[in-house]
Amino acid sequence: MGLYEGMFILSPDVDGESLEKEIDYLKNEVVKLLGEISEAKALGKRRLAYPINKVKDGFYLLINFAAKSDIIDPFLKKVRLNPNVLRAQVFKKEKHSISEIRAN
Repeated sequence: MGLYEGMFILSPDVDGESLEKEIDYLKNEVVKLLGEISEAKALGKRRLAYPINKVKDGFYLLINFAAKSDIIDPFLKKVRLNPNVLRAQVFKKEKHSISEIRAN
């Protein structure tokens, strides 16, 4: 299993209970596809660098998880079908963090 970091930008129209529902949806999709979540951070609402479908703000969510590499593509395909997800990207993390590299 590899370590991955998922960055998701949700529509600014979702807030309160519906925002929690969307965050839970994303977490559940990772777990359904046999992934293990190590950390999930809601980074808040921020201005986008450029408009996405005429939307200028978005709610950022960061999820760190461990999963097999073959679930990443099906996961992204399914998540991107959600109309409240403006952008979704998953990055493979290095085995060592930067602070560990600098210490050596």
